[in-house]
Order: sequence, then structure tokens, then C-alpha cells
Amino acid sequence: MLNSLREFLGYIVVVEGKDYGKCTDFLFDSTSWKIIFLNVESGTWLGKTSSLISSAHFGTPDQKENRFPVKISKSEVEYAHAPSQKHSTSVRSETDIENNRYLK
Repeated sequence: MLNSLREFLGYIVVVEGKDYGKCTDFLFDSTSWKIIFLNVESGTWLGKTSSLISSAHFGTPDQKENRFPVKISKSEVEYAHAPSQKHSTSVRSETDIENNRYLK
């Protein structure tokens, strides 16, 4: 089934079976146009954080419940701050690291 990514914006991202945050954006590889990261926003209006989760960790979205599960631990997501944050790290699999070397 073909879906627009817009449908997934606002989905609840589920980490370790619990609601973690909301899907706010997707990042693409500029050459292949494959999705490489999901941006997750969590927290309250007092202190929101954004994290990038590699596509290697995506589960199957539940379109009936508007949930997007990811196969990664909460501590790994919390460590994966988006580049706009103080720490510019991301959750990446070894495959992502190899692909990045190839693209350079």
C-alpha cells in the first residue's frame, strides 16, 4: 500500500512498548531519496527535545492507532539528540555508518 509521509506526522512513537513522543519529520538521503531518519519530539512545552532514529530501527506503523513503534531502547533514543540540540549525535546502525562512508 502506498502512503504519504504526511499521514505519519503526529503519530505517537512507541519505545519499549510505551509512548515516547511524536513523529515530527523524516530525513532523506539526498542521492537515493530513501528515508534515513525519523525525528521524534518529546517532553512538554517547558522542555522539548528532538531525537533522530535511524530507519534501521523502524517497526511497522499502526495506522488504526496512529502509533509508530521503534526497535530501540529508551536510553538510546534519549542519547540521540537531533543536530539542533547541544549534542549532535544520532542513533545509527553499523549499516548506516558504512553507507555514510560510501556516500562521502
